[in-house]
Amino acid sequence: MNFHFYRPTNEILKKYIAGFYFIKEDKKAEPVSYLTFPNNYCILTINRNFKVEISEHKVTLESSEVKNLTVSLVTRYMEPLQIQYHHLIDEITIYFKPLGINYFIEDVTKIFEPGPLLNRDFLSGFAATLSELFNLERNDQITQIEDILLANMKNTEVDLITSIVKDVEAGIAVATIADQHHMSRQYLGRLFKSKLGKTPSEFKKIDRFRKTFKAHKTARNLTELSTLEFYDQSHFNKDFKKFTGKSPNQFFKNVNTEKENIWLFI
Repeated sequence: MNFHFYRPTNEILKKYIAGFYFIKEDKKAEPVSYLTFPNNYCILTINRNFKVEISEHKVTLESSEVKNLTVSLVTRYMEPLQIQYHHLIDEITIYFKPLGINYFIEDVTKIFEPGPLLNRDFLSGFAATLSELFNLERNDQITQIEDILLANMKNTEVDLITSIVKDVEAGIAVATIADQHHMSRQYLGRLFKSKLGKTPSEFKKIDRFRKTFKAHKTARNLTELSTLEFYDQSHFNKDFKKFTGKSPNQFFKNVNTEKENIWLFI
């Protein structure tokens, strides 16, 4: 499965969107199956003329003769998720950075529910606009997706939660962050989850896990890598087992950390 992950060129969009990719329907293509791993993005996907089956840890997709347009939004998963295509289907996927989607949807409290959200009313208008891209050639898709995203931006005030997220990413203890902002840890936790769909603890664990992908490129070995972000080797191994289903050694032998999307094809 060959695809390119495009990063925004617009300086405003770079703040909120990590990137996007397109897939074109091809009923002659071979089946594709891969594992994707926990991250702190909100992932919005629009598919056209397809069928989907969703279970706890697996999403299966194939094209359909029935004309339809479906938008899904994944905001949280804490274990590996298998994506399986019986053959390639029309798809547009956008990766929003933490808090990024808050600038494109009026009421984000509706989006942080367990599991993928499918065809909710608050997503339909946004998806209908983006669906126009399916009828364009790839170069035009790349050019116009940024125009559509910019046209759909909202005026949103998130200065406080943005500051809190930066502190969590920097490894500052939640109790310290709460004290700095003169709030209780309980209130900070509720605020954080209402804006990002995860607790500060979940966000921090995933952020630490994801940072190892970049650190792995320069670390001399896994022992050194485990000392960079984790308490000890046991903690390192435990988190990797939870998030990937594999040991760190097995994981890094089978994925390409140079890629924008860290997927394990199976």
